[in-house]
Amino acid sequence: MNHLFEQVLFLGDTHGVDGLGERLYYNQHIPSNSLIIHVGDVGLGFCHPNKEGQDLKELDAALESVGSHMWAIRGNHDNPAYWGPQRAAELNKEYPNIELIPDYTARKVNGKSFLFVGGAVSIDRGCRTLNQDWWEGEEVQVNHPRLNKCDVLVCHTAPDCVGPQVHSPFVNSFFPQDPTLEAELIAERKFIGKLVNKVEPSIFVCGHFHEASQFIDYDRNIRYRIVDINELVKLDSLLGFY
Repeated sequence: MNHLFEQVLFLGDTHGVDGLGERLYYNQHIPSNSLIIHVGDVGLGFCHPNKEGQDLKELDAALESVGSHMWAIRGNHDNPAYWGPQRAAELNKEYPNIELIPDYTARKVNGKSFLFVGGAVSIDRGCRTLNQDWWEGEEVQVNHPRLNKCDVLVCHTAPDCVGPQVHSPFVNSFFPQDPTLEAELIAERKFIGKLVNKVEPSIFVCGHFHEASQFIDYDRNIRYRIVDINELVKLDSLLGFY
């Protein structure tokens, strides 16, 4: 199935649904019949279910008012259980303009093939509370099916060729209290690099790093784009940046 939209946009980490509908509809001027692809850290699982439900209802209404949709992959600051098949289907039924996209979902949008892979390791998980503000299974899941090449690869985290590196004074400060963190971060970034090599996208988009940056690999003709917190980026703008 080829999903058709007038425009495709990527939305960076929002860390909460509260007010997202208002920001998108009133402040960001989302065009009608658009697809917004949330690159993870929606913030699902942090709020009381009643408040979260009301926030999702308002977001769904804002999207409905302009005939647009949001697809969201999971970030490290999302409860992975929401992306389970049953829970995701229930949410999509209740909020038909919002869809949580499971890992390794492949879709065609406006004639381009997309692959979606969520998850990442939280560097500060040692300071958080399990099943309250971080969850087991947050990391990139490497047990994936046979993968085909794609035009656009959307992940939450990035390969180590782009974005902040694992070793920095800030990240290093978390290693003493989390003995396996360093190795997990290195392995995860390397895995995303292998994934890029396997599916050979022409465009790679992610969030996670709380910065906006871009890089082009001229040898393989891959355009990388990291989307900042709350940033909206049009797919069309990534087709020709140099």
